[in-house]
Amino acid sequence: MLVSVGLLTLGSSRPGRLALVGLVGLLWTLAAITPFAVIAPAYPRVPLSKLSLWELPALTPPPTFGQMIVLRGYRLTQTADGSRIQVLLYWQALRPPDFDYSVFVHLIDAAGTLVAQKDHAPGAEAGYPPTAWAPGDIVADEHVISVPPTVPAGTYRLRVGVYNWATGRQLPVEVDGRPAGTFVLLDQTVTIPRPGAGPE
Repeated sequence: MLVSVGLLTLGSSRPGRLALVGLVGLLWTLAAITPFAVIAPAYPRVPLSKLSLWELPALTPPPTFGQMIVLRGYRLTQTADGSRIQVLLYWQALRPPDFDYSVFVHLIDAAGTLVAQKDHAPGAEAGYPPTAWAPGDIVADEHVISVPPTVPAGTYRLRVGVYNWATGRQLPVEVDGRPAGTFVLLDQTVTIPRPGAGPE
């Protein structure tokens, strides 16, 4: 901007000064839009949900993990043959997490036996791990579970928890301010069809 100020001092004639004023205006405009139009698109975007919270299948009341993050909602889809399950979790930070925790999503049978799972740190693949979260951030966290072909047909549940990958310790869960174990069960169930069965 010092250059633009210097240019204004060079225009001696009226037409020259008008041209310089226009040039300075253009420089100021470019300076204002460059951070948004040029710099920002060059970096990965924070995986914040663009959906309103009411659009999400929600756990009511929402569970809080380690008094740091809240599971606000989720989306669940699966292939017709049940071989692939996509779980999209939406986390909201109450305060910056003190560690880059991992999230597990377990597919379990009626007896609670683990049959498939997917674990990772939410936001890490987009360069926005938990320790970078700011209070109020809503982070979309996708887990894709591959179901082994040996899993019998039937109805299954999804179990979600947050843990310290270095120690294995799971964060405590609170619901309405009361202790609720170390994981939550999503309301929606998963149906694994019989081999060769198509969608109903």
